[in-house]
Amino acid sequence: MTTFSERYGYIPNKSELHQFEGMDERLRTAIWNFIWAHYLSNQYSAITNKVLGSIWTNVLGEPHDDLISPLGDFDTSRAKQLVRTAFFDTSWHMVYTILEDTISVRASGATIDNLNTMLSKEGSAYRFVGGAVAPITSDSELTEVSNATQHPAPFDVASQHIRQALDHLSDRSSPDARNAIKEAITAVESAVKVASGDSKADIEKGLKKLGLHSQLEHAWKNLYNWTSYEGGVRHGKDAMSQVGLAEARYMVVACSAFVNYLVAKSNEEGNN
Repeated sequence: MTTFSERYGYIPNKSELHQFEGMDERLRTAIWNFIWAHYLSNQYSAITNKVLGSIWTNVLGEPHDDLISPLGDFDTSRAKQLVRTAFFDTSWHMVYTILEDTISVRASGATIDNLNTMLSKEGSAYRFVGGAVAPITSDSELTEVSNATQHPAPFDVASQHIRQALDHLSDRSSPDARNAIKEAITAVESAVKVASGDSKADIEKGLKKLGLHSQLEHAWKNLYNWTSYEGGVRHGKDAMSQVGLAEARYMVVACSAFVNYLVAKSNEEGNN
C-alpha cells in the first residue's frame, strides 16, 4: 500500500519508479538497513566478521590488515565503520555486488523473500534470484526463473544453463544480452532432450516427440530459429543480433517457464 505522502504526490511513489541502472539514496539506505539487520547487528558474530571481511577485501579490494586491531584480532567496530563509509560512497552497481556477496555467506528462503519484498517496495528494477541480482521484477517471472534454476537430475543441466543465463543478465555494469539468450535457449534444448527421451535429438525432432500442440511446437521452433539460424543471435552476424535487455529478459523468463513445463509434464507422465 502506498503512503499518504506518495498518494498525494508529496514524495515519489517508490512502487512505480523501477530504478534501473541507478539508485536513489532511499534505496541505497534500505539495502544497507537490510544488510545490517540480517548480518551486521551482532557485534561478536562470526557471520558478521565474515561478511565485513569479504566485502572489504573481496568486493572493495582493500587491505585486510585495515580490519585488524593493534592486539592482532579482528576489529569488528572499525570494520563496520569502514564498510559503511565505503557502501555509501560507492557506485550503484557495486552496492548490488556487495549485496550479492553478503547473501552468498548465508541466506534462507525467508531472507530472500524479505530482500525481494524490500527491493520491490523501494522501486528497484532488480530482484535476487538463482544466486544473483537480476533485472526481474514480476512475482510470476521471479517464481518461474527461480524454480528453473533448482531442478535435480536429469534436468539439472537445463537448470545450470538458466543460472548461467542469469549470470549474463545480472552483470550490472555490462549485461550480456546475447549470451543470456544463448544460455536460455540451450536450457530448453537440454530439457527437450531429457523430456523426449532422446539425447541425440535436435530441437525439431525432440519437440515432435513430445506430442505438443502443433502451434506450441511451432512457436518454440521459431524461437529456436531466431536464436540459432546462421545470422541469428548466437552468431551475431546481422541486426537480429543487436538484442537488448528486454529481449534477453523475455527469453530467460520464457525459457525458464518452458523448462518448468517440461519437468512437470515428465513428472506427470512418470506417475501415470
